[in-house]
Amino acid sequence: MDRNIDFYNELKELIVKYVLEIESSEIDKMYDYWELNKDKKEISNFKFPDTLIHINQGIPSIGATLKGIDLPTWFGNYSKKKVMILGIDPLRNEKVFERECAKENNQVIVVTTDVLNDSIKNDVIIGTPYALHEFKAREGSCAVYWNFIKWLSENHFVYCTDIFKTYYYNTDTNKRSYRDIDFPKLENHKELLTLEINLIKPDVIIAFGNLVEKLLNDLKLSTNIIKLPHPSGANRKWNKIITGEDKRKQKVEHLKSLIINKLI
Repeated sequence: MDRNIDFYNELKELIVKYVLEIESSEIDKMYDYWELNKDKKEISNFKFPDTLIHINQGIPSIGATLKGIDLPTWFGNYSKKKVMILGIDPLRNEKVFERECAKENNQVIVVTTDVLNDSIKNDVIIGTPYALHEFKAREGSCAVYWNFIKWLSENHFVYCTDIFKTYYYNTDTNKRSYRDIDFPKLENHKELLTLEINLIKPDVIIAFGNLVEKLLNDLKLSTNIIKLPHPSGANRKWNKIITGEDKRKQKVEHLKSLIINKLI
């Protein structure tokens, strides 16, 4: 995630304009920290008050909890052909908030229910798609994503982002943000994604899952789009594809087989 890259300053402008109302220097600090600590075992998300989420993100003022934002990340040689990987949103859960609350003031503390509930309601946790800035995630829960992306980045520049940069769970509607009433219809999301695609100019866009492919098709892009099954363990379609032991490795090899003849 070297920020000495051609598009970085323009990307920061998009983040400040559409996603987070913070100084651009704060974005520098996050990327610098992730780059410096990418191979360390400690968790390296950031937690901010949710009041810093840009109004353009369209987060409900009432009922939104478990809020998260993923900032784009990238790997490989920028001079090579470019692949953009698109997921749906930066999913968060209570365990992530509990973990972040336990790091307050760089001290490990016992998190009370009140502290946790307050954070779940009033904070937003900042990370990257598939938590690829974290060593533990790359080696553990997100190993399938990482091993596939690492393989791609050997011969391509790989840029990872989400259709929706913000996630929340709405306790009033009992729906995840991308299925909530008005959130997925906001033109700001399409506008930001279009600007991001125009900035990166990918040769290929990989869409993880049917919904991502559908939303991309709505943009009527001229870029080559390749749909792949979402690598998440929650995707039950994998049960028909892989069997036996070492399912993570089988997933990666299957994803490679689906794309290897389609790469530019």
